Amino acid sequence: ATCCQVLVLSVFNGFEDLVKGLYGDFYADIKIEPAKGKFIAFTPQIVKKITATQGINKLSFFTEEKAVLVNGDYQAIVFLKGVDENYNSVNHLNNHIERGEYNLGTTDAPSIIAGSGISNAVGADPENNLSSLIIYLPNRKATNFNSLDAMHAYNVNTAGIFSVQQEFDDKYAFTNLAFMQYMLDLTPNEYSGVELALQPGADAMKVQKDLLQIMGA
Repeated sequence: ATCCQVLVLSVFNGFEDLVKGLYGDFYADIKIEPAKGKFIAFTPQIVKKITATQGINKLSFFTEEKAVLVNGDYQAIVFLKGVDENYNSVNHLNNHIERGEYNLGTTDAPSIIAGSGISNAVGADPENNLSSLIIYLPNRKATNFNSLDAMHAYNVNTAGIFSVQQEFDDKYAFTNLAFMQYMLDLTPNEYSGVELALQPGADAMKVQKDLLQIMGA
């Protein structure tokens, strides 16, 4: 009986390590988001202070918004996340590309990396150049959000498909940060937040307290 218990516990311990690994590749060590509202401005002085905080290794700014992805008669609501060039140093989405490649495109020629669930829902396929994907994002100046006509629309290319865990695969698509800022009429220093990777052995609680001193409530 004891051997069976050890075996079962070992299986569950292994499963726990797997889950931690998957979530660890998707979530940063620390994230700073606005306490109120959707977006927050980071001045160069604030960024310099955050970067200089002991224990922080890398910063990655992001902008995230709910969007509608349309391919012909098919459509899906997605959380579109625009990330900068440091994203894979803070998270490791590039480890979970199952088809295509990790390529977010440019401001003028954006590409998306879609979760496998989203890919199945709208037929987003990096191997099909004829697929006509349109992304609709809120127009912050519009007063009526009940129609796609009141939203910004842009053609996008599917560069890759990722598969991490169903919770993420059915919800998220990624593109480049500059495109998201352009579509949402944001200034260059406005973001949804910043994700941070800590140095090995860093005290996360101390880093958090130090960041609160810099950022305030």
